[in-house]
Amino acid sequence: MTSSSSSAVPGSCLTNYARIGHAAQQLFPDILQELITIKESPQKLSGDVNANKYLSNKLRSYEWSMINDVVTKGYADFDIPLIYTLVRNLNLVPRPTQGWDYRTAPCLTEVTPGDDIERIRKFRNETLHRGNAQVTDTELSQIFTQFKEIAGRLETYMGKQTGEFVDKFMDLETCCMDEDTRTMYIERLDRLKKSDEDCQKRLSTLEEDVDALKEKNSSTTHLLDTMATEIPSEESNYIKISLLILKISQRAVRLKFDTEFHPDCLQETLNRSNGKLRELQRINRINQHQWTLLFPSKGKPSSEKYDITLMINLIRNLTDIQISSKLPLPTHVSVGDDLSRIQYYRNKIAHMDSFIIEDDDFSIYWEDIAQALHRLGCGSFDEEIFELKDLQIFESQKTNRLRYIQMQNRLVAVEEQLVTVTERMMTLNCSRMTLYLKISRANLFENKIKCWMTDDNKFFETTASRKILGVVKENTTTVISGNSGIGKTATAHHIALHLQQHEDFQILPISDPMDIEKYYIKRLAQIFVFDDLCGVFNVDQHLINSWDRVSSQIEKFSKENKHFRILATCRLQITKSSQFEKLSDKLNLKKCSLLSKHLAYTNGENLKLPLVIWI
Repeated sequence: MTSSSSSAVPGSCLTNYARIGHAAQQLFPDILQELITIKESPQKLSGDVNANKYLSNKLRSYEWSMINDVVTKGYADFDIPLIYTLVRNLNLVPRPTQGWDYRTAPCLTEVTPGDDIERIRKFRNETLHRGNAQVTDTELSQIFTQFKEIAGRLETYMGKQTGEFVDKFMDLETCCMDEDTRTMYIERLDRLKKSDEDCQKRLSTLEEDVDALKEKNSSTTHLLDTMATEIPSEESNYIKISLLILKISQRAVRLKFDTEFHPDCLQETLNRSNGKLRELQRINRINQHQWTLLFPSKGKPSSEKYDITLMINLIRNLTDIQISSKLPLPTHVSVGDDLSRIQYYRNKIAHMDSFIIEDDDFSIYWEDIAQALHRLGCGSFDEEIFELKDLQIFESQKTNRLRYIQMQNRLVAVEEQLVTVTERMMTLNCSRMTLYLKISRANLFENKIKCWMTDDNKFFETTASRKILGVVKENTTTVISGNSGIGKTATAHHIALHLQQHEDFQILPISDPMDIEKYYIKRLAQIFVFDDLCGVFNVDQHLINSWDRVSSQIEKFSKENKHFRILATCRLQITKSSQFEKLSDKLNLKKCSLLSKHLAYTNGENLKLPLVIWI
């Protein structure tokens, strides 16, 4: 049965009431739960709430219970009032245009995320305390128009796919709703309304009891205050410096980060820098979790999810700002110096053996960090810094605060240990790879190169071969072309052997372009020799595709190693194909045709050629 308050209401009006009720108790809470999951990871919530002076004193016991369980249960049980309180006091979204809890709802032109959260809260309260259950079709259309506008803006703000939220409101507005479903939605709404009213009554009763107690015995407040014992100053100093770094400093770094990498262009910048970021990932300067934040499977990347370590890492490697691991001198106050300070103290806190900082050290650390934050934030964090410095920390709060700080410090320690282990492994792997390549050259290539040497004894050096040698010395990728039997392969082998004997090049005869990545060594002089670049008689599309896949690596190797060379041969008819021309442009090939006038034989060479046996 439907509730008594709605028993006399026409069916369509009652169904409309059920629709807006379901939006208030299900769809909007779902959206806000996703928003807070994005803006405040469950692992951070307890520490952030404890560090917030207002929240740590005002939240109710059942709310604390949900906060303490959020790591395992997530935000699924958090309702609109609690999420509103957390978002507002943790500054998770831009504030409403008129401020939080303004007496009137935001106007149509006020559309910040804070404005929409304010709209959701007011709508939820209005629905719960609605005087009747009659919602006409016209009123329903007007209400759902607002709902869909709110959902659309939050879709964009949260980086969701178009329609991910809006479509649910469209379905709810127009779907067929049987009587049982309608009854279920309305009964849920009545229960929520009753729960809200009961909560208000209990709160009013509690306030009356507190007032009565205050009147009865004014000494009660003093007694309660004395029960909260302050912790020693050395312990308080450690907690305050840690919170200054982990909380305020992180936001100051993000402010600078967003200046260097505008949020609207962040994804484009990261995509453009993918190669450099891959290299940082390879050496574990970026771990797998950080990589998923840079390139999320859904939505767009956001600096809101980045910690100090990741943001400073990106600024150091993708901008011209110089960041040092050492503490700058007090007179050095550039942006890079201030970011270096924050990173220095972040690491210092993470590696302290005890949870105490003496008063003299505290004064030095605090002044150095606070001045850096003042410069980075242009004074916007000054008030918070003053409040944190004057904050009283009691024994009852110490455990939770230290637990949060220790958790953050362990993350830093694990990341540093991972980098250290990776560097050791890379050193070991480099030694092994060098040995492996020497063995490979001896076992796989030595016999082939010996055959080259034997054949090279019959090679007749020409003006053409000397000119091509000069081209190879000056260019990364060279291709020798000509008709079958003209001496392309013999010339390529002769040039490679010359570079081995006179300039200590390592010769790598390969038949697969992917072998270039496999055998390349950064600081070694190497020449990769490839016969029939794009196929023997006709264009081999498989080879073309392989060269295409490795082209970006070839470009990278040529930039970092001035002694990296590729020397290939190709038949004349293949060089005339469109596939060859495209590949030539991509690999920046220097073409040497043995049939060109520039490489033509001299008269003397023509007389001797009949005596030469070409290979």
